[in-house]
Amino acid sequence: MSHRAHPEHSEATFSAIFRTWWPLGAKQLLVFVADPLYIAFIMRMSHPDLELGALYTYGWPFLLLLAAPSFTLNALGNVFGKNVANVRRTRFVALGVGVVGSVLLSFIAFTPLASFLMSSILEVPEAERPMVRTVLQALTIYPVLKSICMISQGHLIRGGRSYEVLLSRVIRLVVGLVIIVAGYEFRLLQGGLLGAVAILGSLAAQTIYVWGRSTQVRNGLKAHPIDDEVASISRLLRFVVPMSIAPIIGSLTLLSMAAALGRLPGVVASLAVWPVITNFNQIGVSLGKSFDQVTIVHGADAASRDRLRRFGFLVGLGTMVATAGLNASGLLDFLVQHFEALDAKTTRITGRVMWILTPMPLLLTLCAYYRGLLVRALLILPILGSKIVELVIVAAVLFWSLDQDPETGIYAVATATVFSATTGLAYLWFASRGVRTRRSD
Repeated sequence: MSHRAHPEHSEATFSAIFRTWWPLGAKQLLVFVADPLYIAFIMRMSHPDLELGALYTYGWPFLLLLAAPSFTLNALGNVFGKNVANVRRTRFVALGVGVVGSVLLSFIAFTPLASFLMSSILEVPEAERPMVRTVLQALTIYPVLKSICMISQGHLIRGGRSYEVLLSRVIRLVVGLVIIVAGYEFRLLQGGLLGAVAILGSLAAQTIYVWGRSTQVRNGLKAHPIDDEVASISRLLRFVVPMSIAPIIGSLTLLSMAAALGRLPGVVASLAVWPVITNFNQIGVSLGKSFDQVTIVHGADAASRDRLRRFGFLVGLGTMVATAGLNASGLLDFLVQHFEALDAKTTRITGRVMWILTPMPLLLTLCAYYRGLLVRALLILPILGSKIVELVIVAAVLFWSLDQDPETGIYAVATATVFSATTGLAYLWFASRGVRTRRSD
């Protein structure tokens, strides 16, 4: 890795942006391809409605709440992973973040606190509660593995090896599918627990791979550091803490949606439909979700930032049009009805909700761009503010939906998602105005 050729020290071209983006976009696509595959097998097992609700509508958002700080650690590695000392220090911070998350998750999953939260706060249907608890118990080590995985991905991206991040995700997808297929064929575990084991086993395989590859990046930095400034632990924590709070608020938003669905009549069916809808929608938004990492690498000057903005807009717009075409052509109905084994009514609801969610690819790609500008400039509080605004918007829309029928309630949850993303984008655009007008860093 040459110091002279590193993107930190040159104006970004569209080809350079593309080389950094496409492996990360493809990686995110694989992230959201895996869940529909898991769902397809779970839907063919006993009690699929209960199993899906336990794993994806309650278990997963609750896990994300406690593991949320881990999901921002790729930004920490990307921003600060410019010399060997910083790589070591960011790894230490990441390990601490993961341990704290796993301890908190264990405390909840293995104590009566889980029953209190499920019954009094989230109002999880009683039939779901044992499954939700089992899923959380199986995933207690998840925050540690995720923290190590994400910090290593950040180091790889900063080192110009984003393709390694894509390869790691391919490994994770293959391992996860092997676990889920084996569990399905031999009926080793119930659906929700099988999904949890597939998530955890595949993450472990990915973590081992990216840790080893990022060590090679660290070794390269010994000879060619990107810069020599060593960040103190206190500076790293000042970056991590507000960055960690932002995804926690995002997870609270997901739990608010789950809580709203949990209060609808016909709740079990509603809870089963929502994971199918969200996972197909996430496939559409996936290509732009990691665009913040591309912006962190390449957004050094005004010309580069302008190219990044135009590139991100085209990615978001193209994905939005493709998603709409999938729905309009009837191919989406075919996929969810046959691949996910949904009935005709559920398929119809899924198609309508996907129309509501059509703008999400463009909105989230542009959000990622402005978020990347702020992170690169170490302006983290505006990102936290955008998440708070999004949570307020979601809560307001969901409050209106509480007395609605299940179908209308699901539409309200989808509408809240679009409104909150739009508001968050406007907030990030306004907050980044100072960064956008700079000639260079």
